[in-house]
Amino acid sequence: MVQPIPAKGTRYFALLIDESNQPDWYDITLNSVFNKGGAAELWTVDTDNANFTILAKLWNDEVLAGIAAHPPEAGRLIPLIRHRDELYAKLRFVVWPRRILFTRPELDNSVADIRGFTMSKLSGYRKLFAVLDAAQEGETPLKLHEAAYLAEALCGNVQRLHAHPWQFRFGDLTPNNILVDAQLTDLYFVDADSFQFTYNDPFTGAAQQIAINGLTPGYTSPEAIAANKRRQRGAFLPPLSEDHDNFILAILIYQILMSHFGLGGTHPFQGSNEDLLDTYIENRQFAPELPDPPINDYIVAQYKRIPENIRSAFRHTFIDQKPLKPAEWKRLISDSWRSLPPG
Repeated sequence: MVQPIPAKGTRYFALLIDESNQPDWYDITLNSVFNKGGAAELWTVDTDNANFTILAKLWNDEVLAGIAAHPPEAGRLIPLIRHRDELYAKLRFVVWPRRILFTRPELDNSVADIRGFTMSKLSGYRKLFAVLDAAQEGETPLKLHEAAYLAEALCGNVQRLHAHPWQFRFGDLTPNNILVDAQLTDLYFVDADSFQFTYNDPFTGAAQQIAINGLTPGYTSPEAIAANKRRQRGAFLPPLSEDHDNFILAILIYQILMSHFGLGGTHPFQGSNEDLLDTYIENRQFAPELPDPPINDYIVAQYKRIPENIRSAFRHTFIDQKPLKPAEWKRLISDSWRSLPPG
């Protein structure tokens, strides 16, 4: 059967899976492209069945081919949707999948028919990437208290994610997967369908571990880079520890604090070749601390304006590869931000 190419007017069928195990379908119609990412497109949709605004996340051909080759991979959505209300109650800052999307309202060939899922649409939020890049777009750099609060809020969210009984690991913790409100006081995590987690299968009672699905160059960890080199072609990443997320958290904290100086887009492992960021991470080449920094003197000078105890924490994470935990970063920033220099 030829599957429809996503376009305005394309119809899909949204399936809710709950503890009753009774299929609950409603149909949606694609309206317009809301956003495009590396693995999927987000579409606004028309439907008479939802009492709030939803988006359709439609996976690209590469992701769908991976699901076809490894059918259990599609199952990662089932526990997230089955327990979505419970997850939302404990982790309200995550945009959880709501329903699985199929090309037809039947389950006789479900893996071939799956196309993605629905999720809530947040109004008044923008990607953290846009906030960090604001100075380059002519906007005012983050104020001192804004940068500190944003970093603390991010640490708090990662801390709560890790503390959940399902042992969530974000994995692809990038500025494009974090949404920030206009007041810089509220953060949401998206891309929950790529999280690593462990849950108890309701039918067998056995613990099931779902692997991280997808990483972004430059927003990874030495642990993930080493694991990626060891895995066989076509295999999933092995389980990653909290330190993977904690390492990337430090990258984001660096970028948030540097945004106070109008340098939010600066990467701590920035070098002569942006395509080699993962190599620089693997080799622990923390740019502003190198004997001969591969970045301009202005960036180094602004970095050195950050209090020594915070710079020591960056060295501890990036060079010694002993990442601070979110609670440690949160406490450190809370105790130190008033000593940060003005922009």
